[in-house]
Amino acid sequence: MATSTLNVTVQTCGANYDSTLQIFDGTGGCGGLVSLGCNDDSCGLQSQLALAQVQGTTYFIRVGGFNGGTGNFPLDILAAGEECSIAEVLVNGANGPYTTTGYTTSAPAWPCGGGGRDRWFTYTATCSGTVTIDTCGGGYDTTLEAFDACGGTSLVCNDDANTGPCQFTLQSLITFPVVQNTTYFIRVGGWAGSTGTTGINVNCTQVGVANDECVFALPLVLGANGPFSNAGSTTSAPGWLCGAGANDVWFSHVATCCVTTFDTCGGNYDSTLEVFDACGGNSLACNDDTCGLQSSVTVLAATGQTLFVRMGGFFGSTGSAPINVSCVAGVPANDDCTGAIPVSLGVNGPFTNNCSTTSFAWPCAAGGSDVWFSFVANCTCPTTFQTCGANYDTAIEVFDGTGGCANLVSLGCNDDNFSGGPCLFTLQSWLTVNCVMGTTYYVRVGGFVGQTGNFPLEIQTGTSLGTIAMTTASGCTVAGNPVLTVTGNPNIGGTVTAAISGNTGLGFVTFGFVATQPLMPQCPCNILSTATSWTFAPSISLTIPCFAGFIGLGIETQGADLFGAPAACGFPVPNAFTDIWTLTIG
Repeated sequence: MATSTLNVTVQTCGANYDSTLQIFDGTGGCGGLVSLGCNDDSCGLQSQLALAQVQGTTYFIRVGGFNGGTGNFPLDILAAGEECSIAEVLVNGANGPYTTTGYTTSAPAWPCGGGGRDRWFTYTATCSGTVTIDTCGGGYDTTLEAFDACGGTSLVCNDDANTGPCQFTLQSLITFPVVQNTTYFIRVGGWAGSTGTTGINVNCTQVGVANDECVFALPLVLGANGPFSNAGSTTSAPGWLCGAGANDVWFSHVATCCVTTFDTCGGNYDSTLEVFDACGGNSLACNDDTCGLQSSVTVLAATGQTLFVRMGGFFGSTGSAPINVSCVAGVPANDDCTGAIPVSLGVNGPFTNNCSTTSFAWPCAAGGSDVWFSFVANCTCPTTFQTCGANYDTAIEVFDGTGGCANLVSLGCNDDNFSGGPCLFTLQSWLTVNCVMGTTYYVRVGGFVGQTGNFPLEIQTGTSLGTIAMTTASGCTVAGNPVLTVTGNPNIGGTVTAAISGNTGLGFVTFGFVATQPLMPQCPCNILSTATSWTFAPSISLTIPCFAGFIGLGIETQGADLFGAPAACGFPVPNAFTDIWTLTIG
């Protein structure tokens, strides 16, 4: 039977098995039980329920086990805030009053005021700056302490306030720095374990601009918002893609339809606007001037997607502007084959299939929500199309477009990549087809069962980007020098550059097909055959012909340092050689 009216927590935390817990109002006796709540897992596999108990009411509690499991358990009935794990919530302004009568002293030991008989609370900062929490006006000798987490580090502790509205009283006041949206733990106790009733006052004071960074973005709704000022703000990463933007502030908006437009029309300064798909994510659009010196951007986004908008100024201009948000239903321009966007070798995009429709049935991935691209082959060879780096489960299909959009011939379809490349064994897509120089191919990218998101479309000749690996140590270096650095993609049609560094004499570089052999008995350095042509330059580039017969071929490259000092070998002239690298053409 409850002896007082208050909020309590009933729990089996510490049980040695997977417990279950149910509480009943027992006013009607065992024959008239009314369930007030049931719980399986809260503190690990153990159970926990909150109960607003009423003085004089009888409650029945039953404890069982998940799937009939059995074991030993404690049954704790704790007043709200009795422990850090069941802390109550504080908000800005006046909270309470609260009592600590009947509460115990929790760990860790208090570092001030001999505190004891404490009650726990949480506070989620509404600003980035400083927060002041006090018990001014309380009815007993209080203590206050703040922590950065439950079981974390003590940030500040106070017994009797030495500043503020209750200076030189027995009540407490603490001030400490906070970061917006971060949760802190507060405990209120009493000097030497004193108990009583007190209110708790909370005040958060912003330092600087509240939404100076993306993580502190302010929400935008459809219609007019603001006006807002970027005065006093800093310039966030990443760098702006337009207008030499700087001094930016951040906002968020949950898209309510497919085509969303943000503008600062009516502002009093030269603004810039940029939209991202996430904090630290991809830039979707950027604009400097549209309506005079003010800005406007339009993006495609799935309904329910959160967009992040930053407003800055041309070369750091500052001032005030509204942010007007509008949206209309719509589909992307390349929703069908006839609107295909031309793409070329290399990485294209990022693109999105948000708001797109499904053109016609897919032969793989139960694909849907597709957008279209066109590609004109630059040589006759296998060509790879892939979406590595997408943020969703993609699907890709390639068509021979010789007969135009009305007579497409599917050449292949792929859901998940099991072929190669940087996204091997992922939910992104990878497809290689045989292309003929001068022929137009159509590519559609969609999502597994119609999923949507953002993706790049990378196109490379060959079956892969090839490989670069050091394969033979020269045995002729001096303190690790010279060094050969090989960069690029050794696929057909690709370009690879070999550059020597760390040489003290004349640098030479070579490419060749000839096997490695010793220079001569007097100087047993492993080098490429002397029949190979060496180039008198510290670096050379090799463009691999667009010929399918080269796929799988190995090419070796090496650098030489002649007439350097010190030398690894003195015969026939002072010399040193880099290790040998092998390129396997993809």
